[in-house]
Amino acid sequence: STSTSNGDASTKKGKGEQQKKASSAHAASRKPISEAGRLMHTIKSYLESASSNNGSVELDSAKDWQKTRSYIYQSQDDMSERQMTEVLDFLSSICPPSTAKKIVQVSPRVVRKDVATFLAPTSEHFINTMGKEAFQQQMEDDPQLWMSKMEAYHSEISQKELAQYLCDDWGMSSTAIKRLAGSRLAMSAELTARIKAAMTYLASLMDEEWLAKRKKTPSTIIEKMIKRQPNTFSLNVDAALKPRVEYLMQRLNLNETEFTVFINKGGGPLLTLSSEGNVKPMLDFLQTILNEEELKRCVMKMPGLLMQAMETVQSRMAFFDDIEARHNARWASSTPNNNKSGNKQKSLGTHILTNAPSNFCFDLSTNVQPKVDFISHVWGEESLILNLRQAPSILGMSLEGNVKPTLEFFNRTGYVLLSDDWKIIQRGKAAVSVSRMAASLRNRLLPRWYFVQSYNPSFHPTFTVICSATDEGFCQRAGLSLKEYLKFKKERGPDLELPEPSDAFFQLQNAIETEEE
Repeated sequence: STSTSNGDASTKKGKGEQQKKASSAHAASRKPISEAGRLMHTIKSYLESASSNNGSVELDSAKDWQKTRSYIYQSQDDMSERQMTEVLDFLSSICPPSTAKKIVQVSPRVVRKDVATFLAPTSEHFINTMGKEAFQQQMEDDPQLWMSKMEAYHSEISQKELAQYLCDDWGMSSTAIKRLAGSRLAMSAELTARIKAAMTYLASLMDEEWLAKRKKTPSTIIEKMIKRQPNTFSLNVDAALKPRVEYLMQRLNLNETEFTVFINKGGGPLLTLSSEGNVKPMLDFLQTILNEEELKRCVMKMPGLLMQAMETVQSRMAFFDDIEARHNARWASSTPNNNKSGNKQKSLGTHILTNAPSNFCFDLSTNVQPKVDFISHVWGEESLILNLRQAPSILGMSLEGNVKPTLEFFNRTGYVLLSDDWKIIQRGKAAVSVSRMAASLRNRLLPRWYFVQSYNPSFHPTFTVICSATDEGFCQRAGLSLKEYLKFKKERGPDLELPEPSDAFFQLQNAIETEEE
């Protein structure tokens, strides 16, 4: 009897332990309530409680909440229970609980609207213009239309406020204002505040002394950024903009002046990219080719390079290095060695990447290759690599709009004689080098040539004089008045065309023909 009793007790104890283990296992298998689930529970509990207190006992199906549940799940990272409760409190204060519930079910984005800056002032406007009863009736009849009208009005007001701010505080042009304020259909008070904060932050980083020397202000730089990439200013300063700026400044060792130059050169759009996901991988790759100083110089010259696909940069590097390899295989024995230092010379691709990185952003077949072919044809295939090293920027110029017209200018003015098929007819040393192509035809060569001719048609300034880097240097070397030249350049410059062949052209042509005879 005793043993039977002990056996029963043991059996009961075993079953109890099994039940306890099963219960623990079931509890462990249950997933914790997600943030989206918690927020959804708060909404339903609030609205159902309000409906119950109001005498309404209408039950909703899961399908009625499907749209709300989906929206909450997608937006949970940008939502807080406190703000959501404030919205529900506000809706309950201006309409019946059943209407508030219908609005949340049909237009769930309402729960993310700020009460103080959006819902309250916008509702007040419509109540004053159409009356409270008509306003509530619209909420009940078509919550989606009601929400759209609220957003459209708020967007219009926010656009006007931002436009006024850009005009009064920053002196922005109408084009920039329209670009930033006029193209955003979903403008809001929150976005306006974010734009203001972004502009103020970026302006605080700029070197105003550097800008003043160039007759610029932070406003002119920011206006340029707006025209290039307005989305930069929709970034949250603390969460996105500031960390990205700090990463770039630290990684490239930029001071305030260098950062200003970087932004002025077009670096603003880079701030819309993730530092870890986009910018860092490209910088890491470039640093396998360039040292720190070269990397900095490269990015400062062409910030947009960091926005290129890595495969694009790699293909350009291979393209330039292949040109050099094929050239050296053919001309190595006859090409002069211009490396005087004795150090190992960097590849052509690396040289161009460092000194003219914009060439890595151009299409190879339609842009770069035709210029390489033209340089090889005009100056000779043997000197191609030397010319590309001396003046890599020529690859970034328009062949038809810049290079050929500039070469034709030198031809007509007697600095060089070209054959009908664009080959230089040399007399002794080549008369014009590829590097001379960098002199601007419209802003430098044409006005200087015509100004000299207006004083003394027989005077033929040297290459050094007519290609001087500055107008001051040109006038000083030519013995001309800078003031009169600048006036001439401003008044006549835009209308100047390529000159007719000069006396110097015919003299050079005759001299070469005599030598050939």
